[in-house]
Amino acid sequence: MTKIQEAERMFWSAGLATPIPIEHQAMLLKETQDELLDECQRVIDRWCARRHETTEALFGLTDHCAHSQDPLQLAEAWSHWLTGAVERASDDLRDQIKLSMTGAKTLGNGYRMVTPEMPTSTKADHKSSGNAQKAKKPRT
Repeated sequence: MTKIQEAERMFWSAGLATPIPIEHQAMLLKETQDELLDECQRVIDRWCARRHETTEALFGLTDHCAHSQDPLQLAEAWSHWLTGAVERASDDLRDQIKLSMTGAKTLGNGYRMVTPEMPTSTKADHKSSGNAQKAKKPRT
């Protein structure tokens, strides 16, 4: 008997109403972890490539500024550098949003997403909020 089968037997013998399907959960965990880690690696690779572009663009700008006397050319060089910097920042944000979406998706895979509705407050909450409201009322 494997450890997984032994664990499943223990869940069943403990009288749990819904034993965890361990093999299925383990498979889903591996798949979702692989997907999330692959996306993390892609984000890191793209981020590093953009940092290299940033460094090269900055060296190009400083070289241009050191060798140019024309204010119009300097303004154009700065504008070109700033446009690239904003594009790279936008790409950084886009990657972070995609990574967040991948993370949210992988965290939800394989789990029951619908839960029974929980009460939004308890009697104790009503009691304390009532006391708080009474305490807030100004005396007349």
